[in-house]
Amino acid sequence: FQAEDGIRDQPRSRGLGDVYKRQLGNWAADHGKTVGALAIAWVVAQPSVCCVLTGVTSTEQLEVNAKATEWRLTNDQLHEINEIIIDGRLGT
Repeated sequence: FQAEDGIRDQPRSRGLGDVYKRQLGNWAADHGKTVGALAIAWVVAQPSVCCVLTGVTSTEQLEVNAKATEWRLTNDQLHEINEIIIDGRLGT
């Protein structure tokens, strides 16, 4: 979490971002992808989202981000991700 969003400073959420990143990173790796690709693919899969905006610092990063938009998450995959994010199934 970013400092300016105020969430990071809440006692119960300290370190939670790292837990999510680790769990989602593991999930993505199990599917041959990075957590960054998962983030982009997840946003693309949201029905209310019309575009994905990302910042890049290199041409290589731009190409990686563009490639990530090709990953189409299935309903089953979205359900698995939601179990991690929403239901709090954050095994360590």
